[in-house]
Amino acid sequence: MQEAQQERRNPPGVLFDSSLNGGIDQVLALAMLFHLQASRSVRVASISTGDFNLKSAAFLDAIARFYSGASDGYGPGRRLLPIGMGTSGAEDHDARPMVAAVLDKRGPDGEPVYPHTVHGLTDTAIATAVTRNALMAYEDQNAVVVLGGSPTNLVSLLDLPDGGGWAARKVRVLSIAGGRFDGGAADPIVQSDVAGFRRLLAEWPGPIVMAGTELNAVSFPASHLDAIAGGASNHPVVDAFRATAGGSDAPTRALGAMLQALHPDEGYFDVSETGTITVLEDGTTRFTPSPQGRHRYLSLRSGEEERVLDAYTTLLTAPPEDER
Repeated sequence: MQEAQQERRNPPGVLFDSSLNGGIDQVLALAMLFHLQASRSVRVASISTGDFNLKSAAFLDAIARFYSGASDGYGPGRRLLPIGMGTSGAEDHDARPMVAAVLDKRGPDGEPVYPHTVHGLTDTAIATAVTRNALMAYEDQNAVVVLGGSPTNLVSLLDLPDGGGWAARKVRVLSIAGGRFDGGAADPIVQSDVAGFRRLLAEWPGPIVMAGTELNAVSFPASHLDAIAGGASNHPVVDAFRATAGGSDAPTRALGAMLQALHPDEGYFDVSETGTITVLEDGTTRFTPSPQGRHRYLSLRSGEEERVLDAYTTLLTAPPEDER
């Protein structure tokens, strides 16, 4: 009884991993996460990128510091958390347009508008270690993992001798912004790493929910950017959005993955029966129903599209904690 009461008292820890592969919805999902932490309904447990790219890591650090304040921190106990970075393959030195828009912006004094502390490899942390250590800090089944992009870091976690065990013990759900389940063309994110997604789906020891490209039918309006900025003359999410989408509306499935993971009982989406999701050679995702399966996928609930968009907007525009 005491343990159950403690779990209800402590907000869930969210581990957010993204490859920042050009999808502004991943940045919007991170912004949503910080707004939820400001309301003390969740705690940011870790932030990591599958990109072996210091500019991607610096971008995540800049976003986190903007929302939380460099002195206040942005993790459990308001500590400053390192940004986890994957280091597989060759290091990438390029900056995607949304990353460059944030990191290169300067004020009248020539100083960066969005400060960060990531300038070299020693300013980051090994993503698998960050993830494992974050899981160890939470009560059993009181952590949530949200993946937007490459599965590299989570597959590497499973390669650790104790990685799968910590995931099974601590993680309530792995929510993946990936896949497609309406019979259409393969999702490019899954196509980019078929082997990695196959391993993750086959070996992850707990429940998985996938938010496929179908969720992008609800787009986030560019007209809502002023509401995100909240009167601020400089806002990194707004700058990243404009650099990526310009005046166009943005996809939202990473927002859907985050929303479902943190509010699974609110009925925003239809959730499939349990089954097994497999990845075919061409990157398409196939769902096979099974009572013993650990996988589900999301679809838009007819008539709930406006409610879903309202939830996204509210969770992206609530005033930060220090303005309440």
